[in-house]
Amino acid sequence: MLPVALLLAAITPSAPVPKAAELVTNGSFEDGPVFEGTTTWTPLDKDSTAIKGWTVTRGQIDLLSTNWQAGEGKRSLDLHGSPGIGGVKQTLATKKGKTYTVTFMMAGNPHGQVTAKSLYVAAAGEKKKCTFDAKGKTLEDMGWETMTWEFTATADETELELYSAETTDELAGPALDNVSVRGVVGTPTPGNTAGVHPLSDLHSAVVDPPLDQHHQQANAQDHLPQLQRHAAGVPGVHRDVAHLEL
Repeated sequence: MLPVALLLAAITPSAPVPKAAELVTNGSFEDGPVFEGTTTWTPLDKDSTAIKGWTVTRGQIDLLSTNWQAGEGKRSLDLHGSPGIGGVKQTLATKKGKTYTVTFMMAGNPHGQVTAKSLYVAAAGEKKKCTFDAKGKTLEDMGWETMTWEFTATADETELELYSAETTDELAGPALDNVSVRGVVGTPTPGNTAGVHPLSDLHSAVVDPPLDQHHQQANAQDHLPQLQRHAAGVPGVHRDVAHLEL
């Protein structure tokens, strides 16, 4: 006899899940001001758009190149300027009701008076506070960590902002690099069922609620014709599933 779990596994589509498109422009801040001569950093004031795709918010930030180890590529940000406490934002094309994953690399300026550095990531009326401890870190080994957060879009355009949560140490703040936003694959927007598993309702009918082995087998027998009909229309399913017996 074929176990129910094996039957369900046999009719699961084998096609790989596509990766959602990247929504952020210039996420590692490589495209921006040209540094002349021996200059390796530049302060950018509020409302500056010198970094392609980004607008500076809240005071001032520093764009750095070889001053310290970048998280990705050659450039990164200190969200505290010279001096100033700031942030950056970018407007993204989203779909109302869809969930998105934000990832970014975070560290802290190791020359600060306060080692623990925090920033906020905000979008769609929500925000999350992230903290990095720069104790023991150096310019050559920043200890970059990847942070993750999810939000659900409330409109077809969403403003993403990352900004310092600090109120002191204006010359040394949280460091930021490699910002990325992608839609969560398989979560449908309202009115769109794309990405919903075609057999999810049948899976529930067969295995929920939990049953003992005898009743589970009988329940699966009742639903086998339905499962076989649906399996025939699922891409990647081996055609022999139509001949499976419990």
